[in-house]
This record gives sequence, structure tokens and C-alpha cells, in this order.
Amino acid sequence: MSAIVSQDEEHNGRFRWEAWKRLLAFARPYRKDFWVLGGAGALTAICEGLFGLITRAAIDSAATEGVGRGLALYVALYGAVVRVICSCIFLFIRAAGRLTTAIGHDIRAAAFERLQELECAYHEARSVGWLTRGARVVALVGRAMAAPRSSGGWGRELAALARAPVTLLV
Repeated sequence: MSAIVSQDEEHNGRFRWEAWKRLLAFARPYRKDFWVLGGAGALTAICEGLFGLITRAAIDSAATEGVGRGLALYVALYGAVVRVICSCIFLFIRAAGRLTTAIGHDIRAAAFERLQELECAYHEARSVGWLTRGARVVALVGRAMAAPRSSGGWGRELAALARAPVTLLV
């Protein structure tokens, strides 16, 4: 066991609410983005439920009034629902991206500020690179999990995620 690993806190198997409270404090300034995220997800779910209702109404209309009558109305409704879903997905991706980058930035800034406040004896006992390595890995994993939707593919994100173990070794 290396000297760095022996400096880790021992995990006792209990869930630590204090740590989550401190982490959630970083999310507090971004409540609006969380509301946008939740609202966009809920509206997307509602709109996806409307597809079945529109299809049912179109089939019922075709059965009672004839095949060609009133079809334009249902096509227009279907197109409107698709537009709303596209807008919601855009808002969802934008809010998720902002949350990922802003909260990660705030956590890293607070960590580096705290490192500046510590006494020199602390830095002699622990390597600052060892302390900041965790922040880099969190940033890489967060980018790998959040970016595929916005970039259109998994290639770059998987490459970033593959670098995480290497970053831990450095």
C-alpha cells in the first residue's frame, strides 16, 4: 500500500449526510436550471403521452368521417407536439450542460481556495496533486456522461472517460 493511499479516510460503510449537504450547497445557486431541467423533462413526458391520444383520435376520425377528412388537423397537432418535444430536449440539454460545468467549476474553485488557506505543514504531509487529481477525474467523468447528447456522438466522450484511470495514476 502506497503512502498516498494510506492517507485516505477509512470508509466505515455508513452513509454520510454531511458530505451530501456540503455538495448540494453548490447546487443551490442554480435552482432555476434545476427547475428548467425538471420542467423540460416533465413536458417531454406529457407530450410523448399525447402521441397515442392524437393517433387514437385520428383513427377514430377516419373511421367515422372517412379517411381523408380532418387528417390535416391531426398532422398539424402531431407536428406541433414534435416541435414542443424538440424545444424541451434543447432546454434540457442546455440546462444539464450548464449545471454540469457550473457546479463542477464552483466545486473546483472552492477546493483550490481551501488549499490556499491551509498551512504549509498540510502541504508537506499531502501532495496537492493527489488532492486535485480527484477533481480532474470528476470533471472527465461528468463530461463523458453529459456531453454525448450535445456533441452527437460517444467517441470523444469515451476517449475522455478512458483517460480517467490514467489521470488517477499520474
